[in-house]
Amino acid sequence: MMQQILLLFVTITVGYNGVSGATDPCFSYISLNDSTRLTSYTLKNGESELSDAFLTTGWYRNVHRSDGDLMTTCPNQTDCGTIFPVWINGTLPSKGKIETVQACKHTFVGCCGSSSTIQVKRCDGFYVYNLHPMKASTGRYCFRGSRRCTGSESSLTGYAPCSSSHLSFRVAPRVSPGLTNNPGQRHLKFTCAGVSSMYRSLQFDVVWEVEGTEVNRKLNLSYSSLLTDGRLIEREWNVTGQNIGMHVRCAIRAHNTHSSTAFYYSQKFYAGFEIRQPRITVNSGDTAVVGIRTTVPIACPSIRPHCTIYIEMFDLSEQLPRNTQCNRNMTKLDHHNHSHCGVKFDGFRWRTYQNMVISALADQQYRSQYTAILKLRTLQNDYDSLWNNFVLPDIKVVITDPGVASKKGHVCKSITDPHIKQFDSTSYYGRQFASIGEYILYKNKEKPYSVQTISTNITDFGNCAVGVQAGADIFIIYGCEYPGKWVFKRYCSKDTNRLDIYEKDNGRNYEVHLPSGTYIVIKISPIYQSHYLDVEIHISPSEWNKTEGLCGTFNGNRYDDRIDRSGKTVSSDEQFTKAWSVSPTESMFVEKSRTAKLDRPYYFCSCNNVIGTDFHQSATCSWREGLPLCPSLNWNEQECSYRSKRDADGLIDDTEIDAPLSLVAYQPPPSNLAEWKNGWNRTSATEYCTRIITGSSAFAACKRHTTVNDSDSISICISDIQITGHTKFSSGAVESFKSTCSNEVRLNTSLWTSSTQGHISPAEEVMAMQCPNDCKQENVARGTCVQGTCQCFNRYTGPDCSIDINASPVLYPPTSNNLCDRSKASCGGVSLFGSNFDHSSDMKCKIQVMKSGNDADTTTVDTVSTIGAIKKSFSEVLCPLGNVRKRRSGSSSLSRYTQLMVSVSNNANNYSAPVPVVIYDSTCMMCTMPGGRIVCKQRNDICVTGDVCYSLSSEKCRNNKKHDDDDGDDKEDDHNNDKNSNMWIIGAVLGGLALIAIIGGVLYKFCVKSKMHVHDQYIGETYEDLHVYSNPPAATHYKK
Repeated sequence: MMQQILLLFVTITVGYNGVSGATDPCFSYISLNDSTRLTSYTLKNGESELSDAFLTTGWYRNVHRSDGDLMTTCPNQTDCGTIFPVWINGTLPSKGKIETVQACKHTFVGCCGSSSTIQVKRCDGFYVYNLHPMKASTGRYCFRGSRRCTGSESSLTGYAPCSSSHLSFRVAPRVSPGLTNNPGQRHLKFTCAGVSSMYRSLQFDVVWEVEGTEVNRKLNLSYSSLLTDGRLIEREWNVTGQNIGMHVRCAIRAHNTHSSTAFYYSQKFYAGFEIRQPRITVNSGDTAVVGIRTTVPIACPSIRPHCTIYIEMFDLSEQLPRNTQCNRNMTKLDHHNHSHCGVKFDGFRWRTYQNMVISALADQQYRSQYTAILKLRTLQNDYDSLWNNFVLPDIKVVITDPGVASKKGHVCKSITDPHIKQFDSTSYYGRQFASIGEYILYKNKEKPYSVQTISTNITDFGNCAVGVQAGADIFIIYGCEYPGKWVFKRYCSKDTNRLDIYEKDNGRNYEVHLPSGTYIVIKISPIYQSHYLDVEIHISPSEWNKTEGLCGTFNGNRYDDRIDRSGKTVSSDEQFTKAWSVSPTESMFVEKSRTAKLDRPYYFCSCNNVIGTDFHQSATCSWREGLPLCPSLNWNEQECSYRSKRDADGLIDDTEIDAPLSLVAYQPPPSNLAEWKNGWNRTSATEYCTRIITGSSAFAACKRHTTVNDSDSISICISDIQITGHTKFSSGAVESFKSTCSNEVRLNTSLWTSSTQGHISPAEEVMAMQCPNDCKQENVARGTCVQGTCQCFNRYTGPDCSIDINASPVLYPPTSNNLCDRSKASCGGVSLFGSNFDHSSDMKCKIQVMKSGNDADTTTVDTVSTIGAIKKSFSEVLCPLGNVRKRRSGSSSLSRYTQLMVSVSNNANNYSAPVPVVIYDSTCMMCTMPGGRIVCKQRNDICVTGDVCYSLSSEKCRNNKKHDDDDGDDKEDDHNNDKNSNMWIIGAVLGGLALIAIIGGVLYKFCVKSKMHVHDQYIGETYEDLHVYSNPPAATHYKK
């Protein structure tokens, strides 16, 4: 008869006894709990036989019954669910020994038709077997077994033959925890208690289960040994893989030499931490108490004084709703870094609830409540390893939000030329804000959170820089140096990482989240070579009545927002603006003052005190005091870079931000701002602004589902045209309207679900139209908006279709970043700034090394190389310089420089016009960039000896001078002897040389000047005074 071989999948549990070195199989085995392996199970006609052909090699124990050992007599051929049962031909070993025995397979040939060897060990009350898979496809290990006694039936073994018990025995057993009294180390133990002394004449059997798996069976125990020999100790339950946080159950029965009772089972006992209230309800911004205790003792040392288990809070985050508008991938938990917030749990008082205080995070969204999950874990301890790195059960914290709806949705904006809308205001002010300088836009009165901006008039009035600070974590966007050149910089470390930063559209849009729940939206103008950005501060309810600066006091009263630094109300916009201007010493953009900010200790929160190891039983010390608003889709998180500035490739971020003091200093606004310019008037401006805002892609959806007022954006647009006389800022007014609409959707959770099945939600409809700049450039469409993404027309690409595929990149004129001092940096790469960078392409850098020096033409190309560009942002690429930085331009002398011409291409064919880059060593040379040209001069306070530059005051320079002086003394006498006789000859020669020099100088000056005007090239005038001009060469001459 054809037999089908089936692989039986058996649930197995692996445990370890924690002993180093070779593991004792009595405490590390695989459990078999399958009734089909017993001789009581007979294969029936038509059933498929079972096989151990795919059994994993290892130590096994049959836990189905205590005496269910591998058969030592030949079983029937259909026993144990197989045609070919395997049994042991011999006897089982005595306790503690591992013996090798013969395993026979009962086949059609006979009881030992084939055989192999296996290992067996006798443990405390049971055997374990080192089994291997069957070599043939048939055969199965067969264990002795019978039917389990049930109900009132009993037997000494618990299996058939069974009979009715005549013993009088009633018990309600209970699991009782305790500690062993070992001299060296105390351990947790469990006893099965509850047996009355009236049964002292009987014997008892005790069965222990952990998480439903039988782990041990204690047989034939006397009454006096029930609590000793019948206990469950740590190494016996380790076989289940459980550490702590487990359910334990015991069963007990009584018997004599003739009869036995049924087993009586205890209730399941939970061994671990117990939370007094697993679900807590608390008002937003208030505190709640979490009580924690253990249900079992901790193995504290018998000699006091200390036994502390540290339980820390490692996460308190919202249970995010299932909506499509939240980027769930942004939810990150820090399972590695310690928060220092939690409970110092006293192990001696384990029965007593010990408290931890948590603060309910303020919520920005329009909803009556939200649920947060509090996660706690134990740290490493020196007392009881059972409690190491254990994660406690989750605690649900329901935060209700009574009466704070008025605190939500408040935004301060500084946009376009710029206009300011304060937290409590319903309209914009700031025509008089067109002042130049650095200002505090927002500042928390109690904690080091602030936002500062620089306003300038490079081409028009606007914000050219913004800095966001949370303690010693500062993020800066700086575009004040040259229109279109934007530098992005974050100053932070692993220990000061407080900001959550997200970006999209290759860095044109940023969201910066503060620990308070406040978040800042930054939008860089999409206009070609723009110099301005818009800033929106969405304030968290947790900062109620705690703010100051140009955004005003966030308290719901719009009449007290014009307050200066002393707390006094000022009457005019100009006075108010000047009061919050920034001095150079408190600037975020001046390197010296910014460094002082970063070096300042911000340990107002003890949980972040990384200097010590204090542990605080209050989570209110957390930096996180407001619920972070989940980032929208399509935003990328910007991590804090913890590495040093120099990476493995020698590339460093050499682009430093150090604003000139004249830029941050306050300057009053001009007086003619109210005059209409270039033929515009209020009627024409109103018609234009109404048309572009109502015609934006998101307008219809926003008006249908939100209460956003478009009149504010129209008023901003009109005012911009009045002040500037053009429409460049109009796109900013459109983006401001879209941003206000998007924010309302994110806060109003009722818009996240659709009222009609099968239809998209209002939030999805609105967000689907939130394309950057409406896929336009200067209000001319370059694509269409589809599901929040621009589908660009042919020839255009990029997140906002701003990149022209047919055009080459445009590099901006050189700045100080084009100079690299190799005595201070690796010069492994140079950042180039420009526009039309296609980040979706394989961008390339072309690096031309120019020949330079006394004996070389500085316009001649020495070598040319091409290397892949590293894309940094929409306005920046990094060109690695590789081995070029090690060259010395025709000489190995440190007193020389390396002159490069670098260009960029999107397709490796059409390259931009090149810009100059000079690598030099400031110990030998000084390079500056006056008027947009690079000028290098050899230092006049050095001497060059042996290809090395030394200070004139050094011993090397003094020795060289002395040597030159000695040589001069030796020749002086001979020279004096001939002095008189040769004087007339010297006079004649000097006169002739002087005449030749005059004529030659005139001719040389004429030729050089002519050459510079004809070619307009980068040239070096002399070795001592090299001028590298900012215009690219008209032609290059390659080295032959």
